[in-house]
Amino acid sequence: MTLQVEEVITFQRTFTQKDVELFTKISGDEGIHHIAPDEQERLVV
Repeated sequence: MTLQVEEVITFQRTFTQKDVELFTKISGDEGIHHIAPDEQERLVV
């Protein structure tokens, strides 16, 4: 891929519940914000 000056490229990804579970296992970060959804059913990635 070749970009020219001032061109913009954007990548987007939606993280799944499984992604968050794997993150907590790999990182050892088992903070409640990664495990228990908030009032809008979201987890922090």
